[in-house]
Amino acid sequence: GDDGAGVIAGSRNLENLTALDLSAHEQPFVNCVHADGALALANSVHLTRLRALDLSDHYIGDAGLAAVVNSPNARSLE
Repeated sequence: GDDGAGVIAGSRNLENLTALDLSAHEQPFVNCVHADGALALANSVHLTRLRALDLSDHYIGDAGLAAVVNSPNARSLE
């Protein structure tokens, strides 16, 4: 969920991470990543080497999608 996405976004231990699969796989709405979690991931100063980010089946909405797409980290995403 959003709290978990925030923890991941803030983790210095993940600075070399190049792929992050957080796909929901039929998780309940309350356990999913929403706009706040997507924003945390997008603004992370530690996830700058990501090449792949999977947030499929989450409920990030237009605001979350805009945050990810407009993030400086999005430049490296394939």
